[in-house]
Amino acid sequence: MKKKGSINIVEYIVYILFIIVSAFFISVMAFKYLNEDINTIRLETFILSKKLVSSDQCLAFKDEARIYQGTIDLEKLNIDNLKTCYTKENLGYTVKIKTLDGNIIKSAKNLNLRQEAYLPICAKVNDVKCNIRRDLILYKENENIKTGIIEIEVITGV
Repeated sequence: MKKKGSINIVEYIVYILFIIVSAFFISVMAFKYLNEDINTIRLETFILSKKLVSSDQCLAFKDEARIYQGTIDLEKLNIDNLKTCYTKENLGYTVKIKTLDGNIIKSAKNLNLRQEAYLPICAKVNDVKCNIRRDLILYKENENIKTGIIEIEVITGV
């Protein structure tokens, strides 16, 4: 018979074992996630592409009435405009507007000399990360609106 106030040692051992296993699991998971190298190049490329296509300070076509997000004004695609539009330390990028056939209509780049040298071989260099994003867009050429592809190639870590 069990008396009130008597100690059940087996029950305490089970509780202590459960606490030790839980603490060990939590500490292993916390250590794993705190020391993980997070690759943000895809996210940075996505943010850059949305900024370029959506902002009238960048490449989006704007007339007197409104901003046409997703429609690129080819006259805005130049080095000076890219530098004022989006600049981040250690991040360089090239922007190409292509036809649906893959022919380059216009391109510009915001790269320093090292980034420009590493861009063709960035997949083989350990500390350098690269990503290419292609999106379907409209572009304004002369007075015509045509369908094309925007290709953004991003390099970081240089």
